[in-house]
Amino acid sequence: MIYEKELSDEIVEIAKRVYVELGNGFLEKVYENSFIHDFAKARLHAEQQFPIPVMYDGVCVGDYYTDIIVENKIIIELKAINTISVIHQA
Repeated sequence: MIYEKELSDEIVEIAKRVYVELGNGFLEKVYENSFIHDFAKARLHAEQQFPIPVMYDGVCVGDYYTDIIVENKIIIELKAINTISVIHQA
């Protein structure tokens, strides 16, 4: 089951556009900024470096910073690599 399927599909389409336009070889921040630009064009609320408290044994032990969070529902973690190998395929 895919949760938030409509939103997920829209994010995938944006990811495809960013990749087709930029290809590979840039730092993650370039892709992150490109995603944010396209999310704004699509009128999707997205935030960069969004902090999420990490709890352990009832205590906050730090913050986890997502690359992007979209509509406060989906977290995107970007990884910039030179080529896609079998380990990267979903």
